[in-house]
Amino acid sequence: MTPEKAFWHAIKHGPSEKTRTIACENPYFAYQYAKEVDKCPHEDTKKAACKKPYYALIYAQEIYKGPEDYIGNILAMNPEFAYRYAKDIEGPSEKTRKGACINPYYAYYYALEVDKCPHEDTRKGAYKSIYYAFEYAKNIDKCFRKDAWEIIKQDERYKKKYKKRFISQMKGAII
Repeated sequence: MTPEKAFWHAIKHGPSEKTRTIACENPYFAYQYAKEVDKCPHEDTKKAACKKPYYALIYAQEIYKGPEDYIGNILAMNPEFAYRYAKDIEGPSEKTRKGACINPYYAYYYALEVDKCPHEDTRKGAYKSIYYAFEYAKNIDKCFRKDAWEIIKQDERYKKKYKKRFISQMKGAII
């Protein structure tokens, strides 16, 4: 029996260990089994759904309807899903911030939309990209910072934009 057939069999005849085990061979059907058959979390379906970050995220959203440690730890290893889990489910935490900060895009958006303020970890993550270093300075720090300047001045386009935006704050700084 395939995971899909096991799922549909359980829909028609009710849950069983046999159909749950088979459905859990596929993350999508594990998630669907928890949602439509069990109508609650189950350790087997949770672990199977967590084999794919997308299904782990929606398992937390739709089955747990909130944060869950095992799922949070799994998603914290993936920058996109660490950010999405923090933004949509858990709120800021060290584990999701650390995961998001692997990628400058997610580090920047974590600071902007999850922390809603500067944080040393998100700044360091965003600074891996000149573009996101500039965006971080402009939209999150909202002030001149020497460490941002050291990164941004490497690109003429952003160097000019940064100087124009923060010229009054740069007096006395080495330009």
